[in-house]
Order: sequence, then structure tokens, then C-alpha cells
Amino acid sequence: MNGSRSFGKQLWASQTVMAQQTLKSLSKAAKQFLRAKSAKELQRVVRRPAEIAPRPKGRRLQASNRYQEWEIALLGTATDREIARQIGRSIKSVAGKRVKLGIPPWTKSKDWTADEDALLGTMTDGKVARVLNRSVPSVKHRRQRKNIFFFKRIPTRPWTKQELAMLGKFPDLDVAKRTGRNFQSVSNKRQKLGILCHRLVPRWTAAELALLGKLPDKEIARQIGRSRAQVANMRTKKRIPNSAGNHRAWTAAEEKLLGTVPDQVIGRRLKRTRAAVKERRRELGIPSPTQPQRRWTPAEEKFLGRYSDEETARRLNRTVRSVAGHRKHLGIASFQNRPWTKEEEALFGIMSTHDLARRLNRSIGAIQAHRSTHGLPSYFLKMKLWTPREERLLGTIPDQELASRLRRSVWTVRRRRQALGIPLR
Repeated sequence: MNGSRSFGKQLWASQTVMAQQTLKSLSKAAKQFLRAKSAKELQRVVRRPAEIAPRPKGRRLQASNRYQEWEIALLGTATDREIARQIGRSIKSVAGKRVKLGIPPWTKSKDWTADEDALLGTMTDGKVARVLNRSVPSVKHRRQRKNIFFFKRIPTRPWTKQELAMLGKFPDLDVAKRTGRNFQSVSNKRQKLGILCHRLVPRWTAAELALLGKLPDKEIARQIGRSRAQVANMRTKKRIPNSAGNHRAWTAAEEKLLGTVPDQVIGRRLKRTRAAVKERRRELGIPSPTQPQRRWTPAEEKFLGRYSDEETARRLNRTVRSVAGHRKHLGIASFQNRPWTKEEEALFGIMSTHDLARRLNRSIGAIQAHRSTHGLPSYFLKMKLWTPREERLLGTIPDQELASRLRRSVWTVRRRRQALGIPLR
């Protein structure tokens, strides 16, 4: 009996130990599982709201809507940002309250003392600013306010007669190097004495001025040793007309060469441009040697004015410029400006503008302009009126079928139906 009891106790003890070990392993696994989950997942698994992190201890400083006396006393003693941080208000609120009470903003500037004012003008503003630990603009403003002249590093050196004699005879920069002065000092002294600056370009002589307008500007510039721009500017300033022109005149010997060889060869030989040679040859009516002219035949001249210059040039294998020039030479009006015949005007009102343009080989704009200018009838004004029987058919059948039955266009049927407010059934 005792043996059975002892065996039962041992069995119960072993089961208890196994249960405890199982619970420990399960709790450890559960902790690891829950540690890897987020707050929302824990809320879903445990089915209760997640724990909210505890708030930090202490109460945050919050200002009331009304300013206290100790807060008003702080306004202007530091920057608005610093005051706002101390009393727990916004910078905008602090700045608005300060402006409302008329308190000036805090600045780092300090009042000037008598000892500091005594230093002004004794040295440069930069050196005074470094000694007094102030900014250069502050020192300059204080000195100007006190009517104190700026510090002069070098005492004024009087001008000698030899130095004054150099002014105007040499450039200001050369005078400054020779006298040991700065450029601004030399320039100011010369202007104060009313001495003109040194001219790098020599003055115009009477003989040079007499040549202006008698020869080309380029030739005058070559003879007197000046630039072409200087010659042109002086001629314009003196209001002398350019009667000689800027182009070299053609001689009889040069004109005899035109048309004998290509223009490019003549240009190199005469030291002229190809365009100048070509223009002079055309002015004299000399044909080009490289492109022999093809004479116009009576059959070709019949095309002039009947078609556009581009179309005529394409049909006759000629250039548009050649066609236009020969047409103008014969006094034939262009295709667009050819006169209207009575047969063409009789077609107005019988055919539409597009059909009339295709038949007469004219543009739509030309037909409309001629009709409005001469008061010719319009095709659309002669269209037959709608009868009550035709209007009753509108909307009963499709517009295309009704247009073919009434011998009208689909656009006319649709527009008449829409004007009467008849829906399509």
C-alpha cells in the first residue's frame, strides 16, 4: 500500500515537472512571437487595444491667451524668437504684441561714447571699425552724421608746372605713371582746369576735309591713313553728301570684258565681287557666256498670261524669273490679273464659286472679289425656295435619302431641318 502511494507521488511529481517545463517553453515561444508583432497585429491577436506609451513626466509650459506682466516686461529685451521660446508663445504673437505696445525691437547696437566719436576721421573707417568692434557702415554713418571728413592716407601733393604741362599732351594713364599719381587724380585735375583729353587720333586737316565726298570713303581712308569708318563718320558729321559713292566706278576697258568670260573670272581679274560683275552686266544688257539665251517663239509667248508664271515656266522648261520678265516686257498682265470676258461673267449665278473656279481656272478669292466689285449675282441667291410639301418631308426619312429625292445637297436638307427645329425620326 505504501509502495503504491510512493509510486503515485513520484508519478505526480514527474508530471508536474514536465508541465512546468512545457509551460516555460511555451511562454518563451509566445514572448518571442509577440515581440516580433506590431501594435496593430497585437491588438488583432490579443483582441484588446494596444498599450499606449506613458507620457513623459512633468507639465509642458503653456501660455494663456492673456499676456502677463512678467511677459510684457520681457518684450524688447531679446529677440522675438528668444522671448517666444521663454514664454511658450509663437514668434508672430510676440512680435505683434511688441508692435502694439510700441516697444522697439532688440538690436545689438550700442550708444556711441565721446571717446569713440573722437576716433572718427583719425584713421580709415575700416580701422576704426576694428578698434571699436563695430561694422564699417555703422562707423561711416556716424562719421557722416557728425560732419567729419574721411581720413586721407596721403597728404595732398601740390602740382608743379612741369606736371601741369603734361595734362592733355599725353594720356591720363601715362601722366599718372610719370608723376606718381593715380589715374583718377590726374583726370580730375585736367577736367578742373578745363583741359581736353589727349587725342590718340590726330585732328583733321583742311586738306583732308576737302577730300570728303569727292572720292569714295575707302579711297580717302587709304590716302590719308585713316579707317573707312572714321572717314564716313566725319563726312556725316560735316553733312557732306556721298556723291562719289562707296563703289569703284566702271571704266570702258572693264565693261568690254563683261560677257567674254564667266563673271567669277572677271571678278578675280578686276578685283571685284561676282555679284558686282553680274549686276553691271545685267544693267548693260550683256548676256552671260555660260548660259546662252534661248529666244522666245510665238508659240511660247501664247502661254504668257494664260497660266501662272510657275506653271508656264514648268511647261516651257524656263525659269520663273525669265517668264515673268518676258511677260512684263511684252506688257501682258499676269495670270491673276487677266481681264474678265463677258462669257466668264455670264456664268456667275449659274454655278457655285468652287465650280466656277475650276472651270475658269481662277482662284476662289478672285471670283468672290470680282462678284462683289461688279455686283454680279450669286449662285446661292438663285437657289429654289422650300415649298410646304418639301418641308413636311423633313425628318420623316433620313437626310441623305430625302436629298436625293428632292435633288438637293445633304448639307442643305440638314440645315433646313435644324432651322425649323424638326428632329430626325
